[in-house]
Amino acid sequence: MEAAPAAAGSIASNGAVPILCAKLLSIEYIDLAEQAIQCLEKISYEHSVSILRAGGLAAVLTFIDFFPIATQRICVNIAANICRQVPSDCYPMVLDMLPNISNLLQNDDQKVVERGVVCFARLAESFYGNNENLTKLSSHGVLPHLMRIASMSPSSGINSATYTLALRLITTLCVGNPNLSISLLEGGIGAILQAALMGSNEKENNPTDPTSTTTRSISTEQLYEILNLVSELMPPLPKEMGLFISSYGLRASRDMANQRIQRDENDDEERSDDENENLLTNPETQETTTSPVQDPREKAIRENSVLLENLGDSILPLLLQVFSATINSSLRYKCLTAVTKLLHFSSPSNLKSLLKSLSVSSFIANILASTDYVVVATALKLAEILMQKLPEIFSIYFKREGVLFEVQRLSQETQNSRADMTTSAENFLSAQGELPSPAKMQQWVKEHSKKLLTDYFGKMADSEDSEELKRLKAISQDLNTLNLNSTSEVEMTSKLDQLVAVLSSPEGVSTFEFVESQLVENLLKFLTQVEFQVENSQDSHLTKEKILLERVGIFCKIFFKLNVPMGNQDSTRNQHEALQVLIHKLHHTLNKAERFSVQLNEINGTAIGLKYLTQPFKLNVQLSTSTSTSTPEKLVLIEPLAKIQSLLDYIQNLQRSEKSEKLEDSENSESSENSEIRITINGEFVPPENYGTIFQVLQFLKSQDGNSDQPQPIHRLWETTHTVTYDVVQVEVPTGSQDQVEVQTGIWEPPYIQMVSETLGFKLNCPPLIHKVMSLLRILHELNWMWTSFNSTEKQTPTAPHRYLLNPSEFVNNKLTAKMMRQLQDPMTLCSGSVPPWSRAIVDFAPFLLPFECRRLFFCCSSFGIARALQSVQTHIMGPSGNRSHDLRLGRIQRQKVRVSRQQILPSAIKAMEICGKSRAVLEVEYFAEVGTGLGPTLEFYTLVSKAIQQKDQKMWLDFKLKVENSGNQVEYVYAPYGLFPRLSRSSDTQEHQKLVDMFKFLGTFVGKALLDNRLMDLPLSPAFLKWIRGRRLTFSDLKYIDPDMGSQLEKLSTICRQKRDIENDSKLNDAEKKKKISELKIGKGSIEDLDLDFTLPGFSTWELKPGGESIPVTIHNLEEYVTLVSRVFLNDGIQDQLESFKLGFNLVFPMGNLSMFSIEELDTLLAGTDQDDWDVSNLVENTKTEHGYSHQSKTVRFLLEVMSEFDADQKRNFLLFVTGSPKLPMGGFKALEPKLTIVRRDPDFQTDPDSYLPSVNCCFYYLKIPEYSSKEVLRQKILFAIQHGQGSFSFN
Repeated sequence: MEAAPAAAGSIASNGAVPILCAKLLSIEYIDLAEQAIQCLEKISYEHSVSILRAGGLAAVLTFIDFFPIATQRICVNIAANICRQVPSDCYPMVLDMLPNISNLLQNDDQKVVERGVVCFARLAESFYGNNENLTKLSSHGVLPHLMRIASMSPSSGINSATYTLALRLITTLCVGNPNLSISLLEGGIGAILQAALMGSNEKENNPTDPTSTTTRSISTEQLYEILNLVSELMPPLPKEMGLFISSYGLRASRDMANQRIQRDENDDEERSDDENENLLTNPETQETTTSPVQDPREKAIRENSVLLENLGDSILPLLLQVFSATINSSLRYKCLTAVTKLLHFSSPSNLKSLLKSLSVSSFIANILASTDYVVVATALKLAEILMQKLPEIFSIYFKREGVLFEVQRLSQETQNSRADMTTSAENFLSAQGELPSPAKMQQWVKEHSKKLLTDYFGKMADSEDSEELKRLKAISQDLNTLNLNSTSEVEMTSKLDQLVAVLSSPEGVSTFEFVESQLVENLLKFLTQVEFQVENSQDSHLTKEKILLERVGIFCKIFFKLNVPMGNQDSTRNQHEALQVLIHKLHHTLNKAERFSVQLNEINGTAIGLKYLTQPFKLNVQLSTSTSTSTPEKLVLIEPLAKIQSLLDYIQNLQRSEKSEKLEDSENSESSENSEIRITINGEFVPPENYGTIFQVLQFLKSQDGNSDQPQPIHRLWETTHTVTYDVVQVEVPTGSQDQVEVQTGIWEPPYIQMVSETLGFKLNCPPLIHKVMSLLRILHELNWMWTSFNSTEKQTPTAPHRYLLNPSEFVNNKLTAKMMRQLQDPMTLCSGSVPPWSRAIVDFAPFLLPFECRRLFFCCSSFGIARALQSVQTHIMGPSGNRSHDLRLGRIQRQKVRVSRQQILPSAIKAMEICGKSRAVLEVEYFAEVGTGLGPTLEFYTLVSKAIQQKDQKMWLDFKLKVENSGNQVEYVYAPYGLFPRLSRSSDTQEHQKLVDMFKFLGTFVGKALLDNRLMDLPLSPAFLKWIRGRRLTFSDLKYIDPDMGSQLEKLSTICRQKRDIENDSKLNDAEKKKKISELKIGKGSIEDLDLDFTLPGFSTWELKPGGESIPVTIHNLEEYVTLVSRVFLNDGIQDQLESFKLGFNLVFPMGNLSMFSIEELDTLLAGTDQDDWDVSNLVENTKTEHGYSHQSKTVRFLLEVMSEFDADQKRNFLLFVTGSPKLPMGGFKALEPKLTIVRRDPDFQTDPDSYLPSVNCCFYYLKIPEYSSKEVLRQKILFAIQHGQGSFSFN
């Protein structure tokens, strides 16, 4: 059968199956039985029913425990294949074997357990609709085993598809036997589902970690099955309540089922363990109607209300979060179904306890503003339930949270006032056929809104504002008054204290009140503008800039609790509670107001869209009819992701071949060098600026087609033969120089003022409220970073890590993150370049709204080209190790190998960047006279080049080490404790300056290539340099990160300059008084003249700041000019050419401006990795693998992990360099290593003593090969020796 697979059919049809089964039921020889099992496995793929009828299920499971693990897995695989299609007459044979199948779920081997789940899932699919058999299927202890699997987190090693299937199987069994739902409720299913939704691998909130976030990754299918199970645990809703959401939920289930079935059909050639994803597609037939006989779940809940109360306590808060954080319609409707059931079946007393700490009123108000009638109708039902059961509570909260406002608006809507809501309803109507038309749905919403107003709100609809709203309006108006008039610090402090008191009060502030009070607009003005005339006020001696900075300082003092010693903080309450409330209210306002649309193609599903992109387009290529010559048409098949340039190259080759045949004269050939090929596709001219991929051009032309009222479905692009007409025209070759990169000035501008001007100047195409909310969030986020500038008790030092006051995850918006992630998962949109403008605008204006992983995915999709974008999407969806044979892998990237010399590493690197820098191929490095190749040598290449760049003789960086005599030939490196910053240089030093500029161009290409290929560099760049790389101007405040001593001295001098300027601007002093006060200004105990400074650059005695500067002394009168000129050299003139050259080299790889979405810390970690990961034993166990004779319980592995946990900083660097080729870990630490660090056993040759061998590594796969040492101390000695002396070569031994 291995040689001729088709023979399996002949063997099955000629009576061999009963004989093979008999050999298993009476085992005489174990080898013969194993051979029979292997034969049955091959037959079972196509002839499983024959095996079942011959008693094969009993044959393979009866004596399964007698076989080794590998054979047991084959037996269970046969059983799973048998269970795939069970004829009704064979049900008794299967039911008799249920105890044996149930035992599989408690096997020690994970693979056996996984296939056991598949067995039950396939049986449940066969029994679906037969409740009696489903009830029998749930016997024999199956449910407890499934619950044990469901309680395991996906990170515990269980296959993700098996975990999903177990959840789906539990739901199916509950559909067949509602009493099982009661058992699950009694068994505490709520806590298990809560853990599944929350995840076991949440990061802890760490204010110093810029990438810390509390979100977790969970697949859409897993989330859907969890929500499906939650809904099935409760009785069905009455038909009149569940019409909208339940009917749509049924449709959504069918849609997801169809997608799974289609995947199954497409992957039928390569069936694997994960094919179980396609099973049990629709377990929700009881959603829309209530059985004539009372549902046992309803009776159980009524008799024991604790069951539903426990479920609600565990799951309701998470349901509200999931609904807000997803845009998937299926998930949102499932969430609403479960929420509606919980509220409908809970008693008033239980509801009061359940909703005590939840903002359910705000939740209902938000979804009442939805553009989806199904959601709006459900929200009205939720409001009605709460008003029926707890009117005394929710009559108040509904008014405060804006529910009443939304209901009033809905009751007054005209027929066409919300045309955007019709689309969703029409889609639903066409698929379901049970719902009324969109117009009738709108009418239902309008009438039901009026009924709610009449029945429950009465006169309250016309009542005055709540006390909280009145207070908030008063404070908001006071802030506006403060902005329009000059006021004292005491008055501003008083008003801000009042705002803090309102935000922190037990009553709180609702989102509706927050918006209605116009606090967003007035607080934004207070923090960004000074609107009164300073000249005519009591602050006439101050500038608007200084007034604004003082005002922001007061705000920070109040909201950030600055100038309060750490020991005096109130530990019983959150110190920044008011600030956090303010941020959360801004998020809620943004969630409620934004209407950013996700642009998805009509092709359902990411995998299906990727499959389309593997199919070629058909092009009919022909010469334009306007030319005198005629050429035959050419039918060309071309990949969708091929560049237009490849089509042009093909046409040029056609032209050359035709010319060679006609032997055209040299004059015409010469003139063709200045010719250009212009093409039209389907009659539409394609301008060169729109050149991209073939798919992008066709998609662009499709979007521009105005001849049809109905847009052409995108899949039709593959069904049409596209006509490509080309013409050859003569063009003039433009002459001109390359664009120069401007280095912006403005060094005196404070960072906050710079940020404010950028914020107010950014044009965001969105409603004014959204723009103001995002602007205010941006201001608060930047203050969260630069708070030390306004704090007199804590000053930031250049070498200390910057500390965020609030965790940056406080600023992450879950709703926008979900939208962005969904947008980036649509391959058609990515490949056509039609990502909506709002996504780019958010990344440019407010990247902090998105977590790091989301921004990194956007960065990869928008910066590295289509091939890498598709690879990033596939990696995100399938995981970095998604290498199953039937997985579709698109966007394959070419690899380009270079061979370099270790002894000449920097010249080799410069040459490699010249050859490969512009290429999108992945660079792989080998070394002369070494056999190593692949990932390990490549990573070491980036490390070695990074080190070579830092050598003193390269003269690239500012060096803070005193000059000492170099002993011997030892290589010296620059000493840059504050990070690497470009060395100052003048263009007048022609040869040396040009060499420096060329090196920075190489460095730019090198850094860009490292980011493109996801390689780490050992390059500690200065925060000021990183700030410039991410597109921000360098200002005077950045000097402390470049040269702290110089920055400190210039800061003192600039303080004298400000004092002098204040004296000169003081209208209360006459000229004589001003002159006297200026002469009394001192620095320390002496005058400026006592410093004996001249107009030369400190540390560069030959660098004159202006002509004749060496002979011009610095006095109090020209001090400001001196400080300005010195600062300009450090921040602009002395580094301008280097920075321009760096950017020029970087842009050869991809636009450097795309890095603006990352913070300085994130960018530093992207470039150089991190050394902040936890090296304790538990973290190492979780994020390492063991193979080939070792497990985490092995003595040697325990010794190794204990030794690793005791490494100092240098030993950690050496160990990582030894194992991975890089001295640091990628962002995310050991968990982010791909592939994972794997510890394997190394067996010594000829049975010699293991203690005489050293560890070795395979850097390409991060394999650490460790002999089985006799003790921990021996292992420590060997590993330390290896990591210290085992560097610098890749060899076989």
